[in-house]
Amino acid sequence: MRRRRPERRTILPDTKYNDLAVAKFINYIMDSGKKGVAEKIFYGAMDIIQSKTKTDGIKIFKKGIAKRRKVLGDEYVDKALASADELGADMQKLVTEYAWGEVWNKENLSDRDRSLVNLGMIAALNRSHEFKLHVRGAINNGLTRLQIRDVVLQITIYCGAPAGLESLRLIREVFKEIDDE
Repeated sequence: MRRRRPERRTILPDTKYNDLAVAKFINYIMDSGKKGVAEKIFYGAMDIIQSKTKTDGIKIFKKGIAKRRKVLGDEYVDKALASADELGADMQKLVTEYAWGEVWNKENLSDRDRSLVNLGMIAALNRSHEFKLHVRGAINNGLTRLQIRDVVLQITIYCGAPAGLESLRLIREVFKEIDDE
């Protein structure tokens, strides 16, 4: 006859931290009937995670701001952060930490490569404001106008003529704005 496993209990089911290894270890201890030991380990681990997250979060935010400024320019970033009211503050923090602090700072792709990828994805999503913003970013990251034009040709083939024609219209607008500055 097969032995039944004891019912799994959780210490803090609503916790926002979900470290699988820690959770498995704590559940193992709890299953053996040592709930007090498991709670001590859990709360100790959470203290470590929280203190590390706070410190790392500030570092990641600063890295994100620096990368965002490098790609999009000080003027845009200052305006975006200034608009961080009660509704937008969490969004600015999220985008700065995760998109710019984490993903844009990965070392396996250059900023130039990320710009190429972004232009294609943003065009496919039909996000004209973001597309124009990232055309400027692509130029800041070293892409030439002809390389951006060739990205638009790729967009046309893989996303369709309407997306390609709209992208062409948008790059013309950005190039004109840059020339007029």
